[in-house]
Amino acid sequence: MIPNVTVFGRSLSFYMVMVLVGIFVAGFYALRQAKKRGLDEIDFLFTLLWSSVGVFFGGHLLYAVTNYEAFGTFLSSFDEIWARGDFLNYVLFLFGGSVFYGGLLGGLFAGRTYAEKKRLPVDGYSDIAASMIPLFHVFGRLGCFFSGCCYGVESSFGFVYRYSPVAEANGVCRFPVQLLEAGCNLLLFVVLYWLLRKGFQRGRLLYFYLIAYGCIRFADEFLRGDSYRGVFFGISTSQGIAVATILVSVILLLKNRPVQKKNT
Repeated sequence: MIPNVTVFGRSLSFYMVMVLVGIFVAGFYALRQAKKRGLDEIDFLFTLLWSSVGVFFGGHLLYAVTNYEAFGTFLSSFDEIWARGDFLNYVLFLFGGSVFYGGLLGGLFAGRTYAEKKRLPVDGYSDIAASMIPLFHVFGRLGCFFSGCCYGVESSFGFVYRYSPVAEANGVCRFPVQLLEAGCNLLLFVVLYWLLRKGFQRGRLLYFYLIAYGCIRFADEFLRGDSYRGVFFGISTSQGIAVATILVSVILLLKNRPVQKKNT
């Protein structure tokens, strides 16, 4: 695979390259959709920027939580770590990765908080975000595949990593779960874009996204071969969050059903 690429003489993570491409493509798409719907592009851009702050902190925070053994060691041995002068190194190790669900929830919280404070059209923004998120996620999962992270279980069908930064991923045939999720996200984007374009279920598309992606994530987690996401009661942290987001989204959909006017 391609864990790193050289750009202008500098070695860059291929995952980060794909993330940057995803940000550009999804951002361009979102701003174009905002313009088509008569929404202020600058206000929406600032909302996306605030969301990106939530994505950054949320993703890294959940990574630390899922790596609960190291997090527990950090808390219990804080004085010793500080005395050795390893505080910064340990923090970088503890928060050095990112979990998608942490970034998703952090980004939604930050973006919604900013939009509500500025009295911006939250429903219009959330409908666009519902289709923008899976579009971005396609590029992210392609980056995972080529970089050798978020890899699949051992399988007779798949690919063999030789240069993955995670040593245990190398040398065995693994199911390309990243490509499966990328394809599912692409299909989800197409469906949500069609709903957005037709004006169906206005103000509710984000709930549909959370339900659909929750089902996708819960299923494909069984095909994941890495163990960095935490496992509780036989399910991973992401599966637990998927179930919670599905239940909450269904409740909110039922609670906020559009009122149909009766003919008189």
